[in-house]
Amino acid sequence: MTAPVSITRYAPFLLDNALGLASVATHLSRRDAGSTRAAIVSSPPWLATGLEAALSIALKGNSALARQELDGLLARGLLMLEEAERRLGAPPGSTSVEADGARTLASLLEPARRALDGASLVRERRPALEDVVRGTGERLTAALLARLLGARGVPTLEVDAADWTVTEGEPGHARVNREHTRDRVATLRPTWEGRLTLHAGGRGVALDGRSTTLGPDGADETAAVLAVLLGTPLTLWTDVPGVMTADPLHVADARPVPHLSYTEALELVYLGLPTLHPRALSTLRDADIPLRVRHLQQPDAPGTLIDVRGVGDGSVPTCVVSLEDLALLGLEGGTEEATRP
Repeated sequence: MTAPVSITRYAPFLLDNALGLASVATHLSRRDAGSTRAAIVSSPPWLATGLEAALSIALKGNSALARQELDGLLARGLLMLEEAERRLGAPPGSTSVEADGARTLASLLEPARRALDGASLVRERRPALEDVVRGTGERLTAALLARLLGARGVPTLEVDAADWTVTEGEPGHARVNREHTRDRVATLRPTWEGRLTLHAGGRGVALDGRSTTLGPDGADETAAVLAVLLGTPLTLWTDVPGVMTADPLHVADARPVPHLSYTEALELVYLGLPTLHPRALSTLRDADIPLRVRHLQQPDAPGTLIDVRGVGDGSVPTCVVSLEDLALLGLEGGTEEATRP
């Protein structure tokens, strides 16, 4: 199998409402139809927040209320799907999710329901249980997007990243075992050829079969690892036309930087620039896999290319990054004489 034409990662906030869901579906349905593509998605903010709320309720011992919270998230997802279909031209009252489809989506939540029951019994944080609940968001997001694409006639294959991401270490902050993961990807690659695959990112499975997650922004690492294993550049789609010279919310004439090195990008991320997770950037850098940051609503704009080499002129300032709501506290100890009674 040849490498995919594209591997894309969609910033989670792009899928935070029906308009965003419709925009991502439109973007995927127009690009490289019939080619081999992989898109990595993760829980949008509303879903991630809701799952954390369900966990908090369960930890107080109220499993019934936690399950209700989970069911409410599914209901909200279905309403978003219906609204997204209307935005894409579906006639009023029609939906791609009938009774059987809704039951299929509900079945994705069953592991989370059992984990919430377990959390309500022990009433203490167990990373293994929390991973099961948090990882549900990625699967539900991929499933909703797949059904929206299916309604537009775009055949997709939903892929749980846990099917090919083998991890080691403790739940909650597991790390990818590259050797075993490479073997899993090699086995599954033929089933992805010529198709659009939607990967529920940030999820993994330990060698002993336990469900794990890669921690906050773990889907970034999923995308980076897949790009490395398939030897294909990665594109991050977001709501700005690349890495900007300054925050466009505060600087009116901010513009995208055409080319950055991974060293520069990592420095900017550590200073507060929201791009990919540092671990994902390091993974791409070490394998010399380029990353391009682009605007979802400006798909033909070049965006920002990030690679190992960069422009090569370190004398030219690249970006201005600011950190807000911080305080600098200085502590100074007294001299020995000053502290004597």
